[in-house]
Amino acid sequence: MRAEVAVSRQPSVGSGRQNPSSARKQSATIPSPRTVPASAQPGNMRRVAVVSHPDCLVHLSVVPFAMREHLRDSPARLNSVLQSLRELGAKVPLSWFTTQEDIAPLKESDLLAVHSSAYVQRCEQIESALAGPSDLMALDSGAETFIGHGSINAARGAAASVCQAVDLVMDPNHEASVAFCAVRPPGHHAGFEGEVVPKSVQSLPKPVGCKNARGLHAGQGFCIFNSCAIGAQHAHDTWGVERVAVIDFDVHHGNGTEDVLRGKEWVLCASIHGVDHTFYPFSGLEKAAEGVVNVPIRKRSSSFQFVKPFREVLLPVVREFNPQLIIVAAGFDAHQDDPLGNQSLSYNDFFEMTSQIVLLARECCEGRIVSVLEGGYKSDDLAKCVTEHVKALAGAQIDEHQTRGSVRPMYAQPESSPESSPETSDERPMSSRFGSKRPRDG
Repeated sequence: MRAEVAVSRQPSVGSGRQNPSSARKQSATIPSPRTVPASAQPGNMRRVAVVSHPDCLVHLSVVPFAMREHLRDSPARLNSVLQSLRELGAKVPLSWFTTQEDIAPLKESDLLAVHSSAYVQRCEQIESALAGPSDLMALDSGAETFIGHGSINAARGAAASVCQAVDLVMDPNHEASVAFCAVRPPGHHAGFEGEVVPKSVQSLPKPVGCKNARGLHAGQGFCIFNSCAIGAQHAHDTWGVERVAVIDFDVHHGNGTEDVLRGKEWVLCASIHGVDHTFYPFSGLEKAAEGVVNVPIRKRSSSFQFVKPFREVLLPVVREFNPQLIIVAAGFDAHQDDPLGNQSLSYNDFFEMTSQIVLLARECCEGRIVSVLEGGYKSDDLAKCVTEHVKALAGAQIDEHQTRGSVRPMYAQPESSPESSPETSDERPMSSRFGSKRPRDG
């Protein structure tokens, strides 16, 4: 298995399957380069904007007793993260945007630039058809992506949080050039029509007491709306960002983000993820499309086998793309104790990978990063992973670690090691691995 790369070096506004609502709403240009504040200089921590719509806690907050053991994306995940960030605020400068007044409502044009109107309507119809306050319906055949009362507002709130974070980071007058969106439900498996996984894939048994809403427009992987893709499109349409890189280190392939954004020359989708014929979502090994880099990792890989290709295969492609904004699909289910990850990462590994992204952002895009919570399904460990992630986003100890050699520049020479796996052994020049342009499928 080898990393699949297909990138355009000179992005322009791409073609492909788009809803008319995705047309540019205004003739915007990228803000003039901000004077990088002292807080963004090496050796100083930057202020991190924490953006979290209150509706995100409503999603699946009331569930039938028979369903509780099947609920992976529970409100406890987000509560644990928010509590850990409140404690971190005593050490790291944080700005909080956690009320409805802080976060502008999601524009319908932003949503319909990423998802079909038929899929959005189906999701809304499912929620409106629910009777009792604790009723749930599965949006997918595997009965893992549930809609309950308030779920659509939560999904809209998650996407609105990311758009708000983009506005904060892109605004040269705002003090924060980096933001973390503490949101749920996650989104990176949600494609243009919802489901991306082939319908031939065998489904999991349907949990007790759950109806099934599978149809032409189904969701998957706990995801309803793709917040990262919506944020990327918002940055392009509203702020005129000509190059957006979406870096996804969730252990599951971001198939929905790739489905929505591939073929658009202004965006690069770069994902590192576990692969196996039994590992969800059963994708991420296909021939790379235009603007896509997939770095597959075998299950139960060591930290070295995961972090090394992230640093030496994935990030150099992002650097060559030279983004003006980086959006991170920050899933923490590759942690060694996550029930769904089947990987071996530690808390410090997430600190190191995030630090590499920060170093890259300093070089390419004046530090502009919007990080979005995706997976991570053991609440206590998730909270600790997020703490390390946000510390690194703020720049904590990056320069000290770099001096000691534990955080290396992403363009450093690859180390020779017998542990290197076939997926990451491609030593050709980066430009020779660029695939030919291919428009997205109809």
